[in-house]
Amino acid sequence: MKNLFSIIILSFLLTSSVLGQNILREGGLRGGQTSGFTYRHYINEYLSYESILSFRKSGMQVTLLRQLHEQESIIDIGYNFHFLYGMGGHAGFFFTDKYSSLGYENYYSQKIFSPVIGIDAYAAIEYHLNSYPLIFGIDYKPFFELSVYQFFNMSIWDTSFTIKYRF
Repeated sequence: MKNLFSIIILSFLLTSSVLGQNILREGGLRGGQTSGFTYRHYINEYLSYESILSFRKSGMQVTLLRQLHEQESIIDIGYNFHFLYGMGGHAGFFFTDKYSSLGYENYYSQKIFSPVIGIDAYAAIEYHLNSYPLIFGIDYKPFFELSVYQFFNMSIWDTSFTIKYRF
């Protein structure tokens, strides 16, 4: 398994920069509170849609975000840095044995299945490598969600580090 992982990473690193031109898709990993797998599809150079398959609270959520890309960022650090922002929503489920709201906590005897639906905001700063089709980024994705057993939940500190491959 280690050898297979090494071969995959090595093939990404040895990919010619020619393959990194006119890119319409990116796939990668997202770490953080809502960690998982990401896939982004570009509509044009200023608009994209990103889906995130994430795992949180022993459950799974699917997030769809509409993102706008700024060519001239607010902080003009360099040409390879890109600023993007957007919004979207998520749906999924989780398992919980605790309900907490406004300082009140109620514990259940076993984990309970709960469907969840929510609204997400999104902002990110990404660094695009010139010679390799790799992107490194830091993103911020606060969310508000409704569920059956935990009525509502809000997280304003869902930040993460992302690494993506352009193909």
